[in-house]
Amino acid sequence: MSSNETGQTGQLAAEFDDARVATSQARDLVFTAGARVLACIVREHFPAATTVAIEPSAGDLVGIETGSCPVWSAYWQAPNNGLPLPAVEAAHRVLAGMLAFGGDRDTVTAAGWEPVSHDHGVYHLTLPGAPVQEPRRRPVTSRKDSSMIETREYIIVGQDQGVSFTLWDVAPAPTDAVKRATVLEEVGVEVMDACGDVATEWAVDARTAVDQRLANLRELSGLDTYKLSDNSNVAAYGPDGDVAPSNELFGLADALGAAGTSVYRLEGSSVPGIAAFNVTGLPDRYRIETRDRVRAGVVNSGLTWVQTNVSVKITAASDSEPRGSSLDLAIACTVLAASGQLPAPALAGLVLIGELGLDGSLRTVRGVRDQVRAAAEAGVAAVLVPDVDVPEVREAEDICVLGASTLGEALNLLTINAHHPGGCVHCNHDHGAHRPCDYRQPCPDCAANGIDPIND
Repeated sequence: MSSNETGQTGQLAAEFDDARVATSQARDLVFTAGARVLACIVREHFPAATTVAIEPSAGDLVGIETGSCPVWSAYWQAPNNGLPLPAVEAAHRVLAGMLAFGGDRDTVTAAGWEPVSHDHGVYHLTLPGAPVQEPRRRPVTSRKDSSMIETREYIIVGQDQGVSFTLWDVAPAPTDAVKRATVLEEVGVEVMDACGDVATEWAVDARTAVDQRLANLRELSGLDTYKLSDNSNVAAYGPDGDVAPSNELFGLADALGAAGTSVYRLEGSSVPGIAAFNVTGLPDRYRIETRDRVRAGVVNSGLTWVQTNVSVKITAASDSEPRGSSLDLAIACTVLAASGQLPAPALAGLVLIGELGLDGSLRTVRGVRDQVRAAAEAGVAAVLVPDVDVPEVREAEDICVLGASTLGEALNLLTINAHHPGGCVHCNHDHGAHRPCDYRQPCPDCAANGIDPIND
């Protein structure tokens, strides 16, 4: 090779190195700037978001998390689940620009993306900047004064008809991130079966939230005449200034009940949607009667039967099928806890047994001694039974027995944690609603914090 050729090769190699360094620097700048833009897009709708999940091979945003709690997923009826379609599309455009510089594992991990262990091909990107912790506020002029009124998130359930929107329900979303994510997932399944969709909007009241949803759908449809259909649930739409109730109508709860010689687990949910009450796990011949007794017993006890989509699932460790009416009390308490009328932790640590009368009274059931024995054999520390059965079952089994004559009395006992052990750590420190907890059998929270049981 001549000296001229050698010099030319060296010059080209130097130019290549310069280009490679410039490309690397440009890639770093693009990934850094892109992360900042993504943070702005996401936090416009989820102010407390800390992390996003991305699938580089498709260039898709697939999830948003607050801490370790998922608050949005592309699989939760997207885009009608809290992140409007324009925001999703904007995020995808940013990702396309970032991934144009490389979407392979080495490139994205070098940019600080972390692979998700349980989801192949998906990476977590920590959003730059501090998330917003306080709820968003905006100035609203009221009739009395001009002040800063706090907005909150509303869940809107309905069906897009193409030229109009049929509103099924609108209600405030749970403020707890885990409960919110679970409720959105639960209601998403229910609504999808009915060919509807779910959306969330931040607003000062339910009516404003629906109006914002209509404005988004009107823009997407391109029809200036897009409006609420005549079949909409106008009562849910509400008047101007119809603010959110203080209690959470949506949530999950679980309890233990007994029937025959088995203990059953009850899982309840209250989610937005067409008002309904479904109980699964009961034989068909008992299901309708049970629903009617429980609903009437709750209403006639002076409590509210929420107009949400309520469901209770009954399962047992064995293949046995519950029979009779001894699960009524457990079903009623599960519904009340799921709808925010009873602290959910109050149902932990005991088995609920009893038939619920139409007037809210608790009635004895056949085989109550067998049911209490099943609770004791399952390792449960306490049972709550109709008060007429207390003398009989106290003599039969070595277990804490509480009695109540009505649903209201039962709720009072649960609310004051009457079934908790005398040495309950949290009762002694007035921690509000909590699970039974002592140093021999700590509650899940204390166990997670490293408090170990003390053996006898």
